[in-house]
Amino acid sequence: MTTAETISDLRKFIKSTRRQRDGLAARHGGGVRPSHISADLGVLDDRIERYEAKIKALEARNVGLA
Repeated sequence: MTTAETISDLRKFIKSTRRQRDGLAARHGGGVRPSHISADLGVLDDRIERYEAKIKALEARNVGLA
């Protein structure tokens, strides 16, 4: 798998994870919600941040090779 393919896959994962996160937030609102929902939202937010960091690292490494 090329770096470009990996980045593309990570962007797809981010899009899918954001949809999951937004759907969960929409179902349970912005007010008081069960702690497991807040935990799930935190996990999804963390996953998005890690995917974005991975993309930045791959892009930076790719620029260094060019």
